[in-house]
Amino acid sequence: MMFRIASLFRIGRRLRGFLRGRRAVSALEFALLAPVILLLLMGGFEMFRLYLFTTKVDRAVVSIGDVTARLPEVTESDLVDIFELAGELGSPFELSASDYRIYLVSISNDDDDLTVNWVRDHGSLAEDGRLADNLETLVDPNLVSEEFDSLIASEAVFRYEPVFPGFLFDERRIYRNAFFRPRLGRLTTVSP
Repeated sequence: MMFRIASLFRIGRRLRGFLRGRRAVSALEFALLAPVILLLLMGGFEMFRLYLFTTKVDRAVVSIGDVTARLPEVTESDLVDIFELAGELGSPFELSASDYRIYLVSISNDDDDLTVNWVRDHGSLAEDGRLADNLETLVDPNLVSEEFDSLIASEAVFRYEPVFPGFLFDERRIYRNAFFRPRLGRLTTVSP
């Protein structure tokens, strides 16, 4: 009986010592805060990467439209070179042809009616462009007035795949477009 009472006192002393001890407090605080800090770091990394990717898409769309609008006439080989330029603008992201689709569209205004002269695309992403089918809703007719009767539109659809899928972001499509007036000609036809 005495042995039991003594062992109960020892257990009580150890329990009080454990409750008064401060050695494991910092480990407990770290264990509670580590998941929150990890979530913030992963979320910040993913948001920065999405921002960088979106900026690259914007730059690619503006570049291909601007380069095309500077040409005196458009040939098929010019378009091949321009689309190759767009693939290079995606670095440091590793993009294959199945990750994007880029469109170049020539639009003209004939008697206050917007018409599509030609459309060329590059990439094999299974997404259709929006411009060629929805000219009246997506293109302001004032952009193609009598003074400037043609327009070059560039449009891109890129697939963004996050590093941590399902965490903050899922796979998404990024659409961008840009409009340019041809500088040296109408560019309503493509020469072979």
